[in-house]
Amino acid sequence: MTQEQIRKHIDEMRRWADAPDGAKVWSKYSKNDSWIINNDPPFWPICDYIVDDEWAELRKAEIDGHCLQLKTQDGRWVWKELDSMYIETTTPDRWRIAPKADFPKYRRRNGHNIIFRFDGKNHGKVVMSNHTSEIGKRFKGPKAVHYDDSEMEEVPTVGIGGQLFYDTQPVWVWFDDYIASRAVRFVDAKNNGLFKENGMRGGLVQHNIAPVENIESWMVVAWQRLQQ
Repeated sequence: MTQEQIRKHIDEMRRWADAPDGAKVWSKYSKNDSWIINNDPPFWPICDYIVDDEWAELRKAEIDGHCLQLKTQDGRWVWKELDSMYIETTTPDRWRIAPKADFPKYRRRNGHNIIFRFDGKNHGKVVMSNHTSEIGKRFKGPKAVHYDDSEMEEVPTVGIGGQLFYDTQPVWVWFDDYIASRAVRFVDAKNNGLFKENGMRGGLVQHNIAPVENIESWMVVAWQRLQQ
């Protein structure tokens, strides 16, 4: 049993001791188990357990891997971890279990030339940026960028040839009889096609297509011009 597990058990025992008489406890012995209700805390050292109070459903959801959101005074939902400080200073009705979304999703930070691919609510990687050194960087955790941040806007996507592409994504294109060359174009997801060579939208997909894996600086320069 780790020191962190011991600390959590002691904190929860104190919480149960401070609860009204007759308070029960939810326990879970492994990730795949269901929560069960007990009259008092179990003495099995490696299980998760929490007091059955007004915070129980939110706390169980967080242990199960769900993300939580807190409603701010101006009505926005922001990502937070439900630690003891928030339990003392907020009420459960200001929290919600974040609604599910299908991933991956692509979002852009307002006013910035940077596109994030979200593989979950709070993790993913940078797929396009003004700076090639940022491209490919991964992010994860409560302090990282979040899918539902108010500063984020959705980037349109399109499915082509069984693959999902985001708007302005650089891709390789080629015809079957091109045995010695490929060209780079940019996806026009708003029109289910590609940008034309002159940078205008509305180009057709008449060839094979594949994502560019290693984005070079000259591609970023061309991508920036599409934003103008």
